[in-house]
Amino acid sequence: MDDVDQWLSRWQEGRIGFHQDEANELLIRFWPRLIPEPSVSVLVPLCGKSRDMTWLHQRGHAVLGVELTKIACTAFFEEQGFPYVVESTGSHELYVGTGEAEGIRIFCGDLFTLPPQMVSTVGAWYDRAAIVALPPEIQRRYVDWLSVVLGSRSIGFMLTFDYPRGVRTGAPYPVGFADVQSLFQDTHEVVLLDEIDLGADNRWGLPWVKEPVIQLIRR
Repeated sequence: MDDVDQWLSRWQEGRIGFHQDEANELLIRFWPRLIPEPSVSVLVPLCGKSRDMTWLHQRGHAVLGVELTKIACTAFFEEQGFPYVVESTGSHELYVGTGEAEGIRIFCGDLFTLPPQMVSTVGAWYDRAAIVALPPEIQRRYVDWLSVVLGSRSIGFMLTFDYPRGVRTGAPYPVGFADVQSLFQDTHEVVLLDEIDLGADNRWGLPWVKEPVIQLIRR
């Protein structure tokens, strides 16, 4: 079973321990000073049904998510009681918020086949455990895709997980600050804002887990 099948299976079986019922505390803490202007549109890759999109929208941002499974796209709107319509856009379906959810859109389909012009209006992006959901051999492809769709001086906010290599398999994969620097150094300024020590009392039972908090600025 490849990683796409595993991701779809997790949603079908409800194995989504990564989902948070409330907006992420680190997003709330850091975002307002990194991207204070609410007119900036925000890209959320591999968004799932994250409540973070609602928080960003409530701050005034237009939000553009990209998600592989229809289960998550539908759940985002229906669990929060948001009205929406579904439109066809070639190889993807576009879930469009209406009424109070106007300004939230989620493309459903493969991130890597989404035409760059579909997301060319974004000025910021938010990666909460998106890159760590991808195996190492796909992470470079993700970075290359972002480098194509993001405009100059666009600002990224990234939360990853880092832990000892070789102690577990599958997502979330370990991605430390040094890994992010290596992946993005050719196209972005990379700044470590903080690093949260989750200690040994983590949901994976690992010896230690750290959560780097990273800002990325497109050159």
